[in-house]
Amino acid sequence: MTTRVIVTGTGTPIADPNRAGPGVLITHGETHMQFDTGRATVMRLAATGVMLGDLTAVFLTHQHSD
Repeated sequence: MTTRVIVTGTGTPIADPNRAGPGVLITHGETHMQFDTGRATVMRLAATGVMLGDLTAVFLTHQHSD
């Protein structure tokens, strides 16, 4: 079974339509964990094939201004 680490966003506080807010998705088999969420996280998850309802856990490590 492979573990994947996928960056779901690297945004900044300055609005940019080409960047999503900070976040990282870690998947291992059917386990999908999202660390931090930002603008467009749901769209980035869908692009990886992981839907919001597929998430096993969401971790908010700290508050982001973006």
